Amino acid sequence: MQRLKILTGVLALALLLTGSAFAVDTGSASFTTYVALGDSLTAGYVSSALTRTYQVNSYPALIYRQATGQTTGFEQPLISDPGISGLAVCNGANPPAPCGILRLAAIGVSPTIVPTPGRGVPVNLNLPRPYNNMAIPGQTLHQLLTQTTGGLSDVVLRQTGFTQLQQGLSLKPTFVTLWIGNNDALGAAVSGIAIGGVTLTPVESFQADYTTVVNAIAATGAKMAFATIPDVTSIPYVNTISRFITNPQTGQVIRDGAGNPIPGRATGTL
Repeated sequence: MQRLKILTGVLALALLLTGSAFAVDTGSASFTTYVALGDSLTAGYVSSALTRTYQVNSYPALIYRQATGQTTGFEQPLISDPGISGLAVCNGANPPAPCGILRLAAIGVSPTIVPTPGRGVPVNLNLPRPYNNMAIPGQTLHQLLTQTTGGLSDVVLRQTGFTQLQQGLSLKPTFVTLWIGNNDALGAAVSGIAIGGVTLTPVESFQADYTTVVNAIAATGAKMAFATIPDVTSIPYVNTISRFITNPQTGQVIRDGAGNPIPGRATGTL
C-alpha cells in the first residue's frame, strides 16, 4: 500500500511538471481575437495551392492553438481537396482548366510534377464575419492596403469591397501578426527584371506603406508581432546558375580586362 501511495504521488508530480513544462506564457498579450495578416507564408499555401489539409497547420493556426489551448475560434478560408491553385488556369493542363495542388507524379532523373486535376471549393464561405487568417497568397505590401478583388483575394476577401487590412482590423483584434513584403522581393528575384519582369518595391514606397499598416494596427490597441522578409537570394531558383561566366575547371568567375565579372545572362539588381 505504501509503495502504491508513493507511485501515485510520483505520477501526480510528473503530470504537474509535464503540464507546467508545456504551459505557454503569453505575457500581457491576449489571443481572444487573433488576426493574422500577410501572404502565402501566413496563409498555409503549399505546392502552389490553398488546401485545407495544410491550411489547418498554418503558423497562425499553430500559434492560436498553443496560446489558447483551443481548437476552435480561429477561422480560416479553408478549401477542400485538391485545393485551389494560385493560377486561374494551370500550366500544362490539357484541356486548359483550373486545378489543385501540385503533386509528384514520377521520380527519376527529371521528376515529373503535375497539377492535381479538379478544384476544391471553400468550406466556410458563408462565415458571417471576416476570417481571422486574412493572408492572401501572392499579395505585396501595397496590395494589402489596396486590393479588394482578383486572384485568391476573392477566396479570402469574398468580394466585399474591403481590403485585407480593413477586414482584419474590423474584428477589433487583441493580437495581430504581420508578415508581408516577401513578394515585393521575390517577384523581382524570380521574374528577371532585365527582361521585362517586376522590380523591387522602392524603399521609400515600402517604408511609407509599412508605416501606414503598422499605425493602423497600433490604433486598435492590439499587441503586435512582425516577421521580417527572408533573403530570397538564398533560394536555388536564384543561385543554382551563376550570374557570371565561370571557368568550368575551377569554378571561378571570369573577369574582363578591367577586373569586372563577365555577366553570363541578363541580370538586374536585387
